Amino acid sequence: MAATSLEHHLAAQAASPSTGSRLPVATGNNTLWEMVLDLTGSLVTQLLRQQCHSGNGVPISTILPNHMVAAMELTGDVTARFILSVSERQQKIIATSMLPEGSLENEPQEVIEDTVLELVNVICGNVVAEASRRGVTLDILPPYTVRVPSTGLPTPDLCDAFTVPLQLEDGETLELILLIER
Repeated sequence: MAATSLEHHLAAQAASPSTGSRLPVATGNNTLWEMVLDLTGSLVTQLLRQQCHSGNGVPISTILPNHMVAAMELTGDVTARFILSVSERQQKIIATSMLPEGSLENEPQEVIEDTVLELVNVICGNVVAEASRRGVTLDILPPYTVRVPSTGLPTPDLCDAFTVPLQLEDGETLELILLIER
């Protein structure tokens, strides 16, 4: 699936040239992070079978609590954490789209949670492949669930942190958070 997703992204990227940065000016490697946003939107569209548009990045100092927060570490030429924060309804949309049966009736909660982790894994795996094509070396570690306290989780001091809304055509908005080490 990764090659198909990557080919789909490359075709979409060639058809629609970039209109400028959606990231805070202070963030380094803007071209790489723009690719991450574009590829995330393309893959969410493909995997959830509905259009997804990423908004502008907004600097944050705290990760807010949500039903599920899934993360994956990116290491190599840059170090960052890719985080997807979803509500319970959004988690069910993801699970319904990614499970072969398409029904959640008899699925245990851990299987539903695994679909969000797998979505993060698929996106980041494609990011690594596209980054390599562009001459940037990245590796990924396994995805994991982040437990965010009700008061929020402060972002690390040595990171540029921002949130990017991922607007779905059904009106739902997933939250992509990038923590980029300086």
